[in-house]
Amino acid sequence: MIVYSISIIAGIIILLLYRKSPLNILIRILALIFLVLLTTNFTLSVRRPAKERPPILLVDASRSMKPVFSEVLETINRLKSSYPLFFFAESLYNKPPDSAVYTNITKALNTAARMDPSALLLISDGNHNYGPSPHTIVNNFNIPVYTFGAGIETIKDLAIDDIIIPKFVYTDDTTKIEVVVQSAGYRNRKGVLELDLPSGKLTKSFPLSMVSAKNKIIFKTVFKKPGEKRVVVRIKPEAQELNYDNNVSRSSLNVLARKIRVQYLTSHLSFNTQFLLNALSQDHHISILPVITLGPETFLNPKTNKKVTPEIESNSIDVLLLDNINLQNISISEVEELLKQGKGVLIVGSVEGVNSAWQRLLPINITKGIVDGKYNLEVIQPFSILKPMDEFPPITAINRTYGKKSDAVVIAQSSNLPIIAYREYGGIVFQINIIDLGTWQFLQSGLRQKEILPVLLSDIIRFISILRNKGRLVLESRKKSYSIGEEIRLKLQSFDSSLRPASGGDFYLQFENSRIPFYEIEKGVYETTITPQKPGRFIVYAQGSLGEEILKSKSLRIEIKPRATEVPELINLRLLKSIADRTGGKYYPLDSLEHWRLSDTKKHYTYARLQFNHPIFAILIILLLVIDWILRRRKGLI
Repeated sequence: MIVYSISIIAGIIILLLYRKSPLNILIRILALIFLVLLTTNFTLSVRRPAKERPPILLVDASRSMKPVFSEVLETINRLKSSYPLFFFAESLYNKPPDSAVYTNITKALNTAARMDPSALLLISDGNHNYGPSPHTIVNNFNIPVYTFGAGIETIKDLAIDDIIIPKFVYTDDTTKIEVVVQSAGYRNRKGVLELDLPSGKLTKSFPLSMVSAKNKIIFKTVFKKPGEKRVVVRIKPEAQELNYDNNVSRSSLNVLARKIRVQYLTSHLSFNTQFLLNALSQDHHISILPVITLGPETFLNPKTNKKVTPEIESNSIDVLLLDNINLQNISISEVEELLKQGKGVLIVGSVEGVNSAWQRLLPINITKGIVDGKYNLEVIQPFSILKPMDEFPPITAINRTYGKKSDAVVIAQSSNLPIIAYREYGGIVFQINIIDLGTWQFLQSGLRQKEILPVLLSDIIRFISILRNKGRLVLESRKKSYSIGEEIRLKLQSFDSSLRPASGGDFYLQFENSRIPFYEIEKGVYETTITPQKPGRFIVYAQGSLGEEILKSKSLRIEIKPRATEVPELINLRLLKSIADRTGGKYYPLDSLEHWRLSDTKKHYTYARLQFNHPIFAILIILLLVIDWILRRRKGLI
């Protein structure tokens, strides 16, 4: 700005001093102009029509083009005009490469541009996957690029992407089943989803989309009968779908009986009886059949106040609860039969009449007699509401004990004496070696202002019932067979001891020698993915921790097959159109190539640049000043 200001002032002075000598004014003004141009590095660009060269045809020959490559060659052979032809993948070739995996569109454009064609005709699916993005060069590209899409522009397809269904539900509970559907290629229409259940069909509609989009459809239902139930989800087919096989998906769930049947036996009424029966009655998943011994031949059901028989109902119960019992009155053979069926036995309170057969079965070894004292409870194995470091009221009486079985799991102890423990004996035998359990619960309620026994007993009942044989860690995959390079999505569900969804687990998938972590997507539901790179049959399983427990799923067999015949990839329209628009070209479908003409291109120009900072302009300025000096000398002005 200063240079221009000084130049204007100098020009005005020249006009005032040489107003009577126009020739001197012209020479001085020219010298001044050249001086300004020289000092400001001014550059003058001149556009001129370029000599036209034929367009160059660039054909994508990478692996993703294999399914449509023969169609591309047939289209080129039908062209009426002949253009220089090159193939590209990782680089530029004169003929199709024998094997090419990657697509480097950027390198192909740059290499072809150095041949100075009038235009570039790019035939590709637009799936650039190697080297810098084409977006890094197209803004400064001086050659128009006309792109021709090879492959499928819009996939028409409906698919069931996922089903989130609990593996365990209870009768009469409301069960939520979530279905994720994916749609593409359909505009302003509704799809129909059917849920086929044993009780009948449920139907819901969902919006279809032109671009690939997902929708979550939620069904709610109630199962009235227990057992394993098949669930089938179907999408009503639409015309011209790419794949109809993904319109149906099958799954299953286990409907559990609402009630866990518990038979309660006691040899005499005690303070325990009231607390135990009240605690169990608070759980609506438990049904109690109580039998109390009133005399040698008198047995009473306190719920009905009717006399009953004391036989163990091994075929109709899930758990046998023995409280303050004389084991001589209990048939050991009936108990062992119960355990053989996978059912459980819970023993609490005082225990009399322990013989060698019963001693073989119990997790805690006890002898005749009750020991009074002050036993502070120490939890060493977390279970239910019992947590290490928690404080509990002292226990005042236990059955005399002299250790435990080697395979017993001790949950709580006092002075190294086992107090609460269990062991597997076909089913599970669970033992609470506390005589005054009711009194301990009464003290606990006063200490914590809450009852601990209802929660603890309910969880023990579930744990030792036959329900524990249900897998609490369930691993699933959508299919059993995949191709190399195909993403495998695996879903995992975790459940607590009552077979309710349990969150917060730390699980991983064991696949060959790798441990692949799962990520929780909602309560008790986890996901992970793997992409196999070699064929074969593989066994995978899930394992990890849920709180303090270690859980492991059943193994899942997955077959990996060699890569199937490739299907045409979806054209990357966004990239191809962006390349064309930003270089002054245009996007066309492949079948438009044979109708394309050179006249469709824009006029091609070259630019000549004249720079005024060349030494010749300095010489020219000096020459003008010398001429001015000579003229003024002749006129006698010097």
